[in-house]
Amino acid sequence: MESGEIPFDLLSPNFTESIAFQLLDEIPAAVFVIRDNGDFVYANSQAHQDLGFRQGVLGDLSINDLVQDHESRLLKKWSGLRTKNEIRFKEVFCLATGERKWFEVKAKLHIDSADELAVCTLQNLPDQNELNRRNAIAQIAFENTTDLIYIVSADATIVEVNEGACAALGYSRQELLGAHVRLINPNYSAKHFLSLQVRLNTDGSAKFESSRQRKDGSVFPVEVSTSFHQVEDEIFYFVIARDISKRKQVENDLLKTQVTVDNCADAVFWFDRNGRFVYVNQAACKSLGYSEAELKCLSLVDIAESKTEDEIHAAIIDLTTRKQLRLESKHISKDGRVFPVDIVTTAHQVVDEQFYCATVRDLTESKQHENLIHDLSAQLAHVNRLSSMGELASNIAHELNQPLTAIATNAFVLETQVSKLRPTVFVTQNDAAINIETMANDIMNQALNAGEIVHGMREFVTYRMADKVRTDLNLVVEQALSMAIPQINSLNVHLETQLSAGPLLGMVDPIQIQQIIVNLIRNSLDSLAEIEPEHRYLRVKARRKKSNGYTLITVQDSGGGIPADVVGRLFDPFESTKDDGMGIGLSISGSIAKNHGGKLIHNAAFTRGAEFFLLLPPLKTSDSETSDSNHSKASETSR
Repeated sequence: MESGEIPFDLLSPNFTESIAFQLLDEIPAAVFVIRDNGDFVYANSQAHQDLGFRQGVLGDLSINDLVQDHESRLLKKWSGLRTKNEIRFKEVFCLATGERKWFEVKAKLHIDSADELAVCTLQNLPDQNELNRRNAIAQIAFENTTDLIYIVSADATIVEVNEGACAALGYSRQELLGAHVRLINPNYSAKHFLSLQVRLNTDGSAKFESSRQRKDGSVFPVEVSTSFHQVEDEIFYFVIARDISKRKQVENDLLKTQVTVDNCADAVFWFDRNGRFVYVNQAACKSLGYSEAELKCLSLVDIAESKTEDEIHAAIIDLTTRKQLRLESKHISKDGRVFPVDIVTTAHQVVDEQFYCATVRDLTESKQHENLIHDLSAQLAHVNRLSSMGELASNIAHELNQPLTAIATNAFVLETQVSKLRPTVFVTQNDAAINIETMANDIMNQALNAGEIVHGMREFVTYRMADKVRTDLNLVVEQALSMAIPQINSLNVHLETQLSAGPLLGMVDPIQIQQIIVNLIRNSLDSLAEIEPEHRYLRVKARRKKSNGYTLITVQDSGGGIPADVVGRLFDPFESTKDDGMGIGLSISGSIAKNHGGKLIHNAAFTRGAEFFLLLPPLKTSDSETSDSNHSKASETSR
């Protein structure tokens, strides 16, 4: 049995049985039982001891004999005991020594047959001096706290208030005392107050947030702590209300910050000393492809590409010292995608723990732009160099043309003079007799051929507007091949040509069409250079299509072909399959073909190398009526 516990369930129906008395005697608290007339029925040993009487003396007395003014408050409150079944009050008892002492009495009604009995326990209270001292201390605390403290009665009337409440609310103490709580509580309702009373009567205390209204009508938020208290027969509610305006402002600011961070375009991560995430915003989840719950189960090592736990731990230690760190790194997403990021991390002490905030910006687009600008700059520089080289090549071709002309002229003169000599003149070379006339003729023909090549190169590198004339495309193909013969021979490429038996007339700019064919042949030769010599084949064909009269020029090689991922972008500017390629050759070639009403096509179905088709429209009726002089001019230009 616990100390001071009274076994009321064992006290009926025959209370006077000795076993019940024995149970009460074992209780260390002072316990006595009286009738409704005040006579003692029983008092245990502790009750005799606390009141200073010998054992058994109290059985001959009445409770009125022991109280001041000989009228016990218990008898005065007996009707209340019948109603509530239990009451509590304070009483001054006269001890056997004549000393008066305060006790707190708890009485519980017990019905025994027809008798009404009160089973009472006594609890010693401090003496008056001690009570006065305690009251003084409590009063100091009550009056000097900045919190709003007031006491409310059961009917919602303010019965006591401190200076802190008066100052905060703008009322005098006289204005508040006796006022209804609705004066200071803008949220008051009778229904709410009744609900709170029931809660307090059951639980004893409650804590919640509310608001209070000042005399000037302004309202401010408060945190309320209230408790239930009973003084004799009266019920009171002790209220402490703390102004939380500053806290609410901070909370609102934090909420705004939270919303800002949550919706920030950059990824934000908070992590602890171990690198484990404690907060991530939506941008962080989106960039990595994880949900918020998934990321909070991960750490830095799970998203940092090629970083070990030791490296990350060392970086966190360094960050703790430096407080701020900025670096570029790479993150890896849930699906394995690796992307560059710019990270700014700061260290923060929160209470007694260290946390770190990392703001991360995805640099994928930025890096792509940087690379594009770098590539375009390099390509522009290359174009400028090519332009300069073209100008230089044109000048060199012009300078070479004069000595070649002189060689051809002198060889012609030599051939003419030698042809007049009789007998025929021979010279010996490598033990073989060579006709000088024949040798002079070969020198003249080679010089003229070299002059044609130099002239063609000059025309090729010189910028000019499209000058469409009636042209035999067979001749254009032959001219393009002649320019590529040195490289074809050096690579030991097996060349196959198949040109139309008759003229392939078209209204074209021969130099520009030649540029397309040369570009296709050189691309093929670059590809063939990467394979074994015995497998190097180049086929160039030209014929007229019977279905629509278009000229079809085919360039086919046995090289490595076009990568599948490049095929769709093959004619895009600056797209190249070569490491040192500019990627403008096919783009320009395609544009030239289009400007001639034709088309340049890559045959993706050809898998044994690469194959390109150049389609050019047939000669129109109006073109056929072009003067013979123009035709002669075109043929001369082609040659």
